[in-house]
Amino acid sequence: MIVVCLILTLSSCSKRNQCLSSFELKAPEGYSIQQLSSFDGVGDLEYVQFVSNVVGFILVHKDSIATELLKTTDGGRSWESLGVILDNHYAKDPFFWDGQTGIVPVYKNPPYPSLLKTEDGGQSWEEIILPGLVGALSDLCTDGMGNIYGRTSGFDVPNHIIKSTDRGASWEKLYTLPSWQGRILEVENERIYVEQPGHELLVLDLEGNEVGRIQMDHITNLIDDFKVVDHNNIIATDTRNAIKTSDGGQNWALFFEGEVKLIDFTSPDEGLMVLQKGFCEDDILASYSISHTVDGGHSWTESNWVYGLDPWSTTLATLSTSRYVLLVKNGPDRYDMYELKAEG
Repeated sequence: MIVVCLILTLSSCSKRNQCLSSFELKAPEGYSIQQLSSFDGVGDLEYVQFVSNVVGFILVHKDSIATELLKTTDGGRSWESLGVILDNHYAKDPFFWDGQTGIVPVYKNPPYPSLLKTEDGGQSWEEIILPGLVGALSDLCTDGMGNIYGRTSGFDVPNHIIKSTDRGASWEKLYTLPSWQGRILEVENERIYVEQPGHELLVLDLEGNEVGRIQMDHITNLIDDFKVVDHNNIIATDTRNAIKTSDGGQNWALFFEGEVKLIDFTSPDEGLMVLQKGFCEDDILASYSISHTVDGGHSWTESNWVYGLDPWSTTLATLSTSRYVLLVKNGPDRYDMYELKAEG
């Protein structure tokens, strides 16, 4: 699965605390950025997934009662509407294996979850009811081998980590969660990382066997972004702090204090983040920069400062280790899409 999207609201100011009239979004040194496309009045763009360098999908919510799907076949430069795939029900966390086959979890037949599945690139959809499960289905993740993992949750029902090896047609219960508050953060390096109450990470293998539990320090909120570089090196943010471990979670270090959004870390030392930097002169709005580090966050190369890159209006995924797509909210009904990539 390949995707990056950041949903943001932008306005620009300078690093020396002086507001600018230009709203141009710039990249940090070593990266370039270009605008790909714009959206006006289409609804709330809440999920983006690219399955290749050219094919991607956007899930759109219209007035919270209809779900529409958009598709690109040219890397995000133009988007085609595939129409409303669901009326009067909320859908989230879609997953596509390629440009043809994908699923969208829905919860319209309580207590059983169901899926909308397409095998023709979103032109037609089949509803699959999952009577062997109860609760809402969410948190879809892949292990990179075609298998998909998810979580069922709800009040007064068992909550499970589940797995499908046949593209959503059937599901196996791997692990019973003690609380509906558990959430899959990532499936990486043959491990499933599940957030638990009390800032604890539950670590499972791909068959649902418990490998360990990790207590996280220096955070006070739910995890917002989570990146496993390897079994020892993990980076996490809770929107207000960024922490990392280099020993598998035995010890955690706070390496940025302030509003933060993780874009990617490709090694323990090199990464991209959106960091809160300060305030424009005579303005109460915080400013942020797209920032690059090569020393584990001790120092950063920054872009221009902009308003509104706050973690609450930002979603994230990864296209490659050197190329990203940013979906920028520039007003109540307008979004602009940019490509951010490493130079050279």
